[in-house]
Amino acid sequence: MKTFYLVIISFILVFSPQVMAQQGSGNILFTTDDDDMDLGDPVDSGPKVSDEEKALRLRKIVQSATKGETTVQEAPAVITIITEDDIKDYGFRNIFDLMAFVPSILVANGQYDTMPVITTSGQTQSILLLRDGISLFDPIFNVQPTMRRWPLELFKRVEVMSSPGGVLWGANSYLGIASLITKDANDVDGVQMGIGGGTGPGDQDVFRAWGMFGKSYGNLKVFLHFSGEFFRGPKYEYLPLRLYAAPPQPLAPLQYNYDQELSSSTPMNFFGNFNGKVTWKQFQLLWSLPFIGIPGMANTNLASPLSMVSGWPVRNNDSVNSLRQNNFNWYDRFAALKFSDKALDDKLGIEGKAYFTQFVRDMVPMLALPAVENAFNGLAFKANIRAQRVGANIDFNLGITKNTRILFGAESFYEWISDSFATMIAPLDNNGNLDYGALPMLCPYNDVNGNGIPVYDANNPANTTYTKGCRQPMIYAQNRLVAGTFLNLQHKFSNRIIVDGGLRVQFAPAGNITYSPILLPGAAVVIPLGKNWFWKLNYLTGFRAPIFFNTGANGNTVAFGGSPDMEFEKSQAFQTELNSILIKNKGMIQELSFRINYSHILLENFIRINQGSYYNGGDRWVDTVEALARLYLRGGHSVFAGYTFNNGYASSFVDGMMFRSVPNQWFSLASVFRLSRKLDFISSIRVIGSYEDPNRVTDDNNSSKASWVAYEMVPSAAILSAGVRYKTTIGGHKAEFSLMTYNLMDTKSYYTADYFNDPTANSETVPTKGQRFYLFANTQFYF
Repeated sequence: MKTFYLVIISFILVFSPQVMAQQGSGNILFTTDDDDMDLGDPVDSGPKVSDEEKALRLRKIVQSATKGETTVQEAPAVITIITEDDIKDYGFRNIFDLMAFVPSILVANGQYDTMPVITTSGQTQSILLLRDGISLFDPIFNVQPTMRRWPLELFKRVEVMSSPGGVLWGANSYLGIASLITKDANDVDGVQMGIGGGTGPGDQDVFRAWGMFGKSYGNLKVFLHFSGEFFRGPKYEYLPLRLYAAPPQPLAPLQYNYDQELSSSTPMNFFGNFNGKVTWKQFQLLWSLPFIGIPGMANTNLASPLSMVSGWPVRNNDSVNSLRQNNFNWYDRFAALKFSDKALDDKLGIEGKAYFTQFVRDMVPMLALPAVENAFNGLAFKANIRAQRVGANIDFNLGITKNTRILFGAESFYEWISDSFATMIAPLDNNGNLDYGALPMLCPYNDVNGNGIPVYDANNPANTTYTKGCRQPMIYAQNRLVAGTFLNLQHKFSNRIIVDGGLRVQFAPAGNITYSPILLPGAAVVIPLGKNWFWKLNYLTGFRAPIFFNTGANGNTVAFGGSPDMEFEKSQAFQTELNSILIKNKGMIQELSFRINYSHILLENFIRINQGSYYNGGDRWVDTVEALARLYLRGGHSVFAGYTFNNGYASSFVDGMMFRSVPNQWFSLASVFRLSRKLDFISSIRVIGSYEDPNRVTDDNNSSKASWVAYEMVPSAAILSAGVRYKTTIGGHKAEFSLMTYNLMDTKSYYTADYFNDPTANSETVPTKGQRFYLFANTQFYF
């Protein structure tokens, strides 16, 4: 085994730099001038191509998800493309809005927006997020809460693959890939700015401004982006509940003895972003640096009880006023250096990158259990958690012939987390001090008497021998070195049949959290059935390594127990897809396309929670059907419609059998219609099917609004949004104004995340974000 490790590491560290010296750039197997690849003919017979036609072509090209340029129809995977024009046309407000319209994906705001997550194929937190090819997988908790604050104007396209991506992308490409591609200097070529705001129960008192600069100076290209947003977050109303029982373990249902509805109330917060790219010839430096707070205007002290993201609301007159809400200050920042070039008469392409990413996960505090008057003084703690990842990878794209190419490459990264301590700040005794006697855990102490018995006197806290705040590691120090290499062959036969096959070897040979080599094969066949008709057959694999919270959480604190013996999770998907361009350039119809696909997914070693600890569960089976149709009409009108059916089972009764806490089906529709040359009408609707919530207690004391939920089931829900956009010029500069309303029907009971990765719901259903309104103005300057 040691010999195997040495061979692979030698390949990465020795072979890669030698090839990199050849300096090449990506060869494209199916280029845009390939006669067999229909990217659409211009509407006019002349050389000029309309802006509409250019936009339509961009919606067909896959640029990054498959590590090579091809079309959505011919790509050896299930791909959905969302372009910059789609983002504007359909009124998406954030990345979560965008992702919600991709078939197979559900987004949810778990725990009152403190842990919003993406669910794909019914499995929570199972998609790998890439930003300009850099993995943003969170190795601590596997959540991305600040995605809602990522600036959409920064992205020029998003490519989502509803398939495991193990061969090309390796670690954590478990059930899909979301590749977010940001703009470059050439995409801006001047200055663009935007300003606006809005309010409503779904997002209170929002004010946002942004600016972008892009310019080329010979071989030097500079792109800079800055955005800032003031907000108070959503307002939530919580149902009146009663104290039902003390939980024997963290998964038990909790009810509280409030006899009135509770409303969340959050202070003014600020979230900013500074992003940039500086390109010199073949090299590019890029970065993303988010930050929180503005002195004197918004919260800046991470140690205060104020929060960037609204948390679990507790009544305003709570006796423990300092513990009114969660404070989750979570964000990611990174910097990377990329290199790309071409060699061997442009037959060999090379792209390499080195990067550093930091994951900030501060909870100051986290309210684990709210205080209950005359019964329980709450349970809360503070923790400042950091994890880092540093790595490098290099990819090669070798065109052997016009119809054959080989992709190969290697990667290595090191990720680590130091001891992350939690300090308890509640429950409090009658004197306002931490009540060590009421803590549901063992606290470290100084054995001053030599008898192994801690000293605690509520009336004389100075004599307490417990460690102050019961401070102890919440997550133990962990680290791992990961390495991998892959080879992928693609060939297009003369009869236009495409075959694709590859293999990746991935392993973690060093650190205190390691895993053995895993083989990730993949194969696909794309068969043309006629002009603009294609049939795909895919076999794809992926895996997800246990996160640090799975392997190193201290179960003696307010955390689920971790185990260093956790196995990595594996996925296999058998897929078939039929796609076609049904109508093209007929009358008012510029293009009508569709796809329908079926996936049978096998999951092994799925990590879930039982009795307060993580463990590897049994096998799971998931069957999904996706459908997507896109209609483009002349004049700038378009319609986007998606549908998903999802059904899953676990292999044993212990693992829950049939999945009941995820809807079986959901549907989305977005459209833009041009009412005049300058005025557009934008609308969208999401319909989410009902699902069961077995944790709601069905007795007469459970108070529930009939319009929200039944005792045992959360009903289906529709989220309707609409608005208008006005385009004009001001002083010779392009400008546009938009007025959007989200969740017009004020629906408050749609899907919330099952982020414990369990087939039965583990958290109580909570109301979700309500109606909100926004007015924004954007403009462009060229010079």
